[in-house]
Amino acid sequence: MRFILLITFIATTLPFQALAEPSDTLFEKLKSAPNEQAATLPEADVLAALLESGSGTTDLLMERANIALSNDDVQLARELYDRIIILSPAFTEGWFQRSALFLQEENYAEALRDLSEVLALEPRHFPAWFRTASILEALGSKAEAIEAYKKVLALHPNFLPAKRGVSRLSSSSDGQPL
Repeated sequence: MRFILLITFIATTLPFQALAEPSDTLFEKLKSAPNEQAATLPEADVLAALLESGSGTTDLLMERANIALSNDDVQLARELYDRIIILSPAFTEGWFQRSALFLQEENYAEALRDLSEVLALEPRHFPAWFRTASILEALGSKAEAIEAYKKVLALHPNFLPAKRGVSRLSSSSDGQPL
């Protein structure tokens, strides 16, 4: 707890740093990749850019949250993600990572709420669209899940798990067995 208080103090006394965001060019490269293999590098670039908070404090908290998760300390990880969201509310990765914790607990309402925050901040966040689609599919909302999978594919046409999701749900919607 002292660590969190110390980080909060440091964060509130440091000058504000701009949030780094993936460029339109990165997303265009991802969208225009001709196949899955060619999309590998642009995908990695987009994902790396999404991880850039623009704040040393936020980066430190993210690192600590990852360590907490690797040590199975979910409570500490949640506290750290909560702090990240308070300190850097425009940093989508804080919301996205916290949604994963809610998803592990099968707390779909909270996971979807955090994913909605991610998508409000960065509508091109294809991993958030994919996670949303997966939750909607698990909840039996097939039409909404298909739409979310299609959002993924509009951003990343070569994302195989989303292609499979659309195919699987379209087949089951047509009365064919899964």
